[in-house]
Amino acid sequence: MSHVKIINLTDVSIYLMEVSVNQTDTYVDALNTSEKERFKSFKHPEKKLEFAASRYLKHHLFGSEELFYDDSGSPYLERSGFISISHSKKYVAIGTCDAFAIGIDIEEINQKALIVQHKFVNEKEASIFNIHSAKEMTLLWSFKETLYKLSDRNQLIFKTDLQVSKKDDSYIGKTLTTSGFKESVLKFIEFDGFLITCNQTKLQ
Repeated sequence: MSHVKIINLTDVSIYLMEVSVNQTDTYVDALNTSEKERFKSFKHPEKKLEFAASRYLKHHLFGSEELFYDDSGSPYLERSGFISISHSKKYVAIGTCDAFAIGIDIEEINQKALIVQHKFVNEKEASIFNIHSAKEMTLLWSFKETLYKLSDRNQLIFKTDLQVSKKDDSYIGKTLTTSGFKESVLKFIEFDGFLITCNQTKLQ
């Protein structure tokens, strides 16, 4: 089993595994029949590796329990509470929570977020985050990826339907759902040039 780092927050546990292309066969061997079929459907080598590694980690944590998806594409396990999966470059992460639905995201800090910021940064957020900082723009993008995973809607507009503000020392996210906007407290962890974000509270 590849080394797994466990990050324990208040109600959320995040399992972080470094991914190696040299371990691809090991990852694939752990997949069940339906997962192996889905693995074959991916054309891009990086996507194949990400999928196999994330399911390998899922099997390590939850055994053979099947991963299902709801109508909005969010994954869940019938017996093991709420789950969220993310991957970026050399890491795959799985977040779990027994108390409420969660979203997590992992992103490498890079300049791309600066280039595409016009697609996801609204006027209020531009006054809170440093729009000239690759780290802060990556953080805001990652927060919005987390918020996207909490919605029961599809085709959200990142600039308006997902919003991030700051109250005292806490980041507050607003997610557009089928019953209107809902708020949650957001958290981030920085390590090795990467950021992990997640919601720390239930959508209110």
